[in-house]
Amino acid sequence: MEIQFTTHSIQRSAQRGLTAAQVTYVLLHGQRFHSDGALVYYLRRRDIPDCDRRQDAWMRLAGTAVVLARDGSTIITVWRNQRSGLQHIRKKAGRRCEALESLFNQPWCLFLAAENPV
Repeated sequence: MEIQFTTHSIQRSAQRGLTAAQVTYVLLHGQRFHSDGALVYYLRRRDIPDCDRRQDAWMRLAGTAVVLARDGSTIITVWRNQRSGLQHIRKKAGRRCEALESLFNQPWCLFLAAENPV
């Protein structure tokens, strides 16, 4: 499958000094997450293969995230955040779960659950 860059992702890649080869490296070795209807590939230090750890060009990519559209073929944006990039991705899912939890704790929902036990 061929990966396409949006105009926005080209601009962001240039601002962050990332080449297409580096973005591809993140896609190949990064950990994949689903977040808000998109695919996020995040490259942690431990995701970098041992054979590449002595090369600064690859090690400096740790903390880089690449966001793809749901179809997995279009890059939407890229960013770098070595300190809290992964926490940012995971936090979004947590907020969504809290919202669902508060929705399902409503009296009408508790009533339906009591009437129709699973």
